[in-house]
Amino acid sequence: QRGALAVITALTIGLAVLAGLLIGSFLNVCIYRLPRDLSVASPSRSFCPNCLEKRLTELGITEKNFEDPKFKIPTEAYRGSMIAWYDNIPLLSFLILGAKCRNCQQSIPWRYPIVEACTAIAFALCVFKLGVTLVAVKYAILSVILITLVATDLEDRILPDEFTLGGALLDRKSTRLNS
Repeated sequence: QRGALAVITALTIGLAVLAGLLIGSFLNVCIYRLPRDLSVASPSRSFCPNCLEKRLTELGITEKNFEDPKFKIPTEAYRGSMIAWYDNIPLLSFLILGAKCRNCQQSIPWRYPIVEACTAIAFALCVFKLGVTLVAVKYAILSVILITLVATDLEDRILPDEFTLGGALLDRKSTRLNS
């Protein structure tokens, strides 16, 4: 019976790691796009910022275009900069590609695998220490917020409202639940 429990625990932690890797990958989207006022939903696929910058130059789009608050990057600008699904597997693709974009051969920042790994480790620790509980979910969400804020602050010196206000709301609701 102890062996079965160990297998279930290992599988549960493994699922937490997998969830952490996937959510960490999405956090990288947020870390890049939110400080630049880009949508995290559109385009729905990840893109290489270096490939996009090259494409924008080819289309004659300059920084001056971005001064207009109504300006949106045209869909055709993303062509050629989209990352294929098989090049977007958390941690694994970074290693397979040798930390370089398949299209432009520019270096992929180390932030990407670090955020994915930290999120996976945080989720695994939450499940390992707290089990599959609402408290573990709360701490996993808190870790997501903190990882995102630290990475965004280090990279862009900004703390996006989407995470600071969301974290405050989460803390406020959980304080009421604990009262």
